Amino acid sequence: MKRQDEQDLVRACHRLMLAAEGFVNRAPKVKRLDAERGALLEAIAEAQLVLSVHRLPNEEDEKRQHRRSADPEAAASSKAVTQLKATLEELRRRLGPVAEDLDVMQDRARKAQTAIESTLRAARSRAGTEEAA
Repeated sequence: MKRQDEQDLVRACHRLMLAAEGFVNRAPKVKRLDAERGALLEAIAEAQLVLSVHRLPNEEDEKRQHRRSADPEAAASSKAVTQLKATLEELRRRLGPVAEDLDVMQDRARKAQTAIESTLRAARSRAGTEEAA
């Protein structure tokens, strides 16, 4: 049996054992089902004993193994993505102060516009008062 097939079998048995254990723990205790319940508990105990000698496959180990066996294009793509992320972070770092300066300049422009508008209103108001007089 291949190692991967054995790992799959161990994983399937472990999941089955956990599901059966959960069922037994949640199922109501009824006298007429005691025999079936006992048989299931014995099967769970036997599965736990068999599984105790096997190391369950670690998902992280599988991911690492998959990464190692990945094709060269995927590795190149991954490297390109990493470089693009680094470039993006560098651009964000450089543009941060520019964005802050832009916000300050926009705020000053709004204040200047408000001042000019109020000055123009005051001038129109004075011009209208002088014409009436």
